[in-house]
Amino acid sequence: MSRQVSSSRSRILSRNPFHDARNGRRNPPSSPIYNLPSDLLIDIFVECLGVAVYDHKRPAEVIAISHVCRGWRAIALGTPILWTQIDLRFPRIAREFCIRSGMAPIRVVFFQEHLSGRRVTTLQVPQWLSSHAHRVETIYVAADQTIIKKILQHIGTAFPDLLDLVIRLDAGYTYASTVLVECQAPRLRRLCLEGVSMADWDRAPNRQPSLTNLTLSRLSPSRRPSVPQLLSALQRCPHLQTIIISAALSQDLGATGIGFRPSLIAELPRLQSFQIREPSSTTVAYMLSHLSIPTSCSLFLHCHGMKDLSLILPPDLSRLRPFAIDYGRGVSVPQLLQIFRSHITIINDPSTRLSNVEFAIVPDHLPAVLSNAIHIRHVLSNITILEITVAHHSIPIMQIPAHAWSTLLSCLPMLSILKLGGPWSRNVLSALAHSEGGGRSASRSSHISGSLPCPHLQTMQIADKLFQNREETSHLVNSLGRCLTARARLFRTHLSLLEIEVLGETTRAALSEKLAELRRLVVTVKTQEYPLPNLSADFGFWNDAQLRYSFQPPPSRTP
Repeated sequence: MSRQVSSSRSRILSRNPFHDARNGRRNPPSSPIYNLPSDLLIDIFVECLGVAVYDHKRPAEVIAISHVCRGWRAIALGTPILWTQIDLRFPRIAREFCIRSGMAPIRVVFFQEHLSGRRVTTLQVPQWLSSHAHRVETIYVAADQTIIKKILQHIGTAFPDLLDLVIRLDAGYTYASTVLVECQAPRLRRLCLEGVSMADWDRAPNRQPSLTNLTLSRLSPSRRPSVPQLLSALQRCPHLQTIIISAALSQDLGATGIGFRPSLIAELPRLQSFQIREPSSTTVAYMLSHLSIPTSCSLFLHCHGMKDLSLILPPDLSRLRPFAIDYGRGVSVPQLLQIFRSHITIINDPSTRLSNVEFAIVPDHLPAVLSNAIHIRHVLSNITILEITVAHHSIPIMQIPAHAWSTLLSCLPMLSILKLGGPWSRNVLSALAHSEGGGRSASRSSHISGSLPCPHLQTMQIADKLFQNREETSHLVNSLGRCLTARARLFRTHLSLLEIEVLGETTRAALSEKLAELRRLVVTVKTQEYPLPNLSADFGFWNDAQLRYSFQPPPSRTP
């Protein structure tokens, strides 16, 4: 700690106009900073420390500021909000900070990490901490269960002003966890538990009616709440804005929470984001069937191991309004469908990104998922924009057969805009040129018999930057010509707009041979020598950024 203070002090002194680095003395009193009002200097301290965000270096930084000069020390000691982070890694310093914080709300934090090359394995929780429970605004603890238990035992259970409670158990202790959280916090807004569970799920919601953010992750299997218990809790938390559930629910659907009725729906009118990742599709479908969420809420559904997305969805989607957008008066809402290797996303009203529904899948299962798209036809029937722009980078790309694309396209009767790029483009164009239900054995001569998918298609955009070589580009242009010819013959009309991104000589050479033919099949052909806008290229990664962010140290609420 002393080295951290020394380092922080040197850094602050180097920026201090009072200090002359050459001789170690202060500058003359005529320095303009002497004329700054104390309030302005306090604002500078707050801004430099960045007290709106948790920082494990802050104790050293605050101490360094108070050691610069007598004037700064007097101001710092008289400013309680500078001392509100009570870092239990340093018990003696934490107590002094607690005294200097006066009556200001405090944040109790402990992040188990390496200090001076060694990991903190023990903690002497100060007895005086419980007497300040009425001032605790935030509790952030990330450690093993021994340390978590000590902190929870000494800090108490009643927190009248607690707003944020974030407790993370080390990953290695999850299945043997015996940590139970007992908390009476009527003003609690944010509850994030990873590896630890509530002591009583049936009564917990009665004590947190103002909850706005709930994250449950990696709970011990023996202490997981059932879906009815969690729904019972949600029914009492109408202000919730964010919910993240990851490996946290019991698969027992028979247990009921206090006051829960199977016919009762959890109304969450303010919900903005809902993410769920559970191994049982039945559990997820049951959970979703008892929720009522607004149109503006975004859904993140983890479907790993599933080849049929309908398994995770309830039969009735009317209360899950991101699936059933209706502005009334016959006003249609544009919907964008994005096909990536590891996820499928539906974006409602792409211009404003009103909300989105995202299915995370195993990349190897994508062909099967597309082949089973017919089972979620009711979800896809209003899609107006389809975007398939997959790159060659990062991970190997698999080929998806044309019959899988045919099944998907048959579920998109309202499609009007198609955006393509990358190695899947040829098979997508082939599917567009063959009759619906052509299946695996559809021949090229059969494309004018029966109907072709997507009869309202008017615009195509082709992204050049996602193609690897001239041969691939040449094959794409030939496939494009065959597709447009087949559709022109059947529908007796031409495509309204074709935009092609031309960023290199390879594409320019391949396109020049077919450009005249394409112009006869399209009303307007545009070649762009700059990247096409609004394309989201898939580079093969789907991450849990939202889940990780939910466990970041909570921000302070400074006046």
